Amino acid sequence: NYHVPITHMASVLARHEISGEKVLTMKQQLTNSENHHAFVNGHGLTFRISEEPDNRFRNIRGANSKFQTELDEWREAKKPEVERRLGSYRAKQVNMGNHSVFPNHVLGFRFALPRGPFKTEFWHFTLVEADAPMEARVGLGVASSNQNGAAGVFEQDDMDNWGQVSQSAKSTIGRRFPQMLKMGTGHAGRNEEWPGEVSERYISENNQRGYYARWQEFMNANSWNDIHIDPITMDFEGTAGMHS
Repeated sequence: NYHVPITHMASVLARHEISGEKVLTMKQQLTNSENHHAFVNGHGLTFRISEEPDNRFRNIRGANSKFQTELDEWREAKKPEVERRLGSYRAKQVNMGNHSVFPNHVLGFRFALPRGPFKTEFWHFTLVEADAPMEARVGLGVASSNQNGAAGVFEQDDMDNWGQVSQSAKSTIGRRFPQMLKMGTGHAGRNEEWPGEVSERYISENNQRGYYARWQEFMNANSWNDIHIDPITMDFEGTAGMHS
C-alpha cells in the first residue's frame, strides 16, 4: 500500500483537482490508525471499521459523474437486501481495501499467472451484479479499464514498477543481498476480534512477509497434513455466511 503516494502521485493530484479527494502524505498514511491489515491462511486484506454505521457509497475511480449518479441510485435501492444478507455490521461498518487470495489472486480480482522466468501474465476482471442496470454495468467496466486496464492510468505506473523490480533483482548486486521486508515489524499480532495476524498499521510489509512465509510452508510440506489452517471462528450476522 505504501507505493500509492509515490507511484501514483500524478493520478492522486488529478483526482484531488477534479473531485476534491484528500491527498494524504506518506507520514499521514503511516500513522493512520483507522485502517488495519489482516493476514490469515496466506490471504491478505486491508480494511477499515467505522465506529458508527456508514451509509455513504464508495466512489468508483475512473467513472464519470452521470454513471456515478445512476450507480448510487441503484445501490440505494439495494440497501435492504444487502443488509439482510450481510447484517448491519458487515453492510455498514466494514470497509474493504486491497486484498489478495493465496497464491496468485492479487489486488482485487486479478490473476497473476507465471509464464516463465521474469515473465508474468495478468488477467484483470471487473465484477458487476447480474441485476445491475446496463448503464451501471457498462460504467463499471469503463471505470475499471480507465484505472487498471492495459492502458489504465494506474496500471501503466504499476507496470513500470514491476519491470524495474525484475531488472534490479537480476543484477549482480541485487542477487548478492536479501530483500529488506521489515517495515511494520513489531506492530502486528493476534487479535480477539479478527482472525489471523492483524497489523495495526495500514502501511507495512506484513502482507509480503506473510505471503513468503506461507509459500515456504507449502514448498517444505511433505503432505497437505503438514500445512496449518486457521479455523473459521466468526459468527456471521445475516444470511450470507462462508458456505451460503
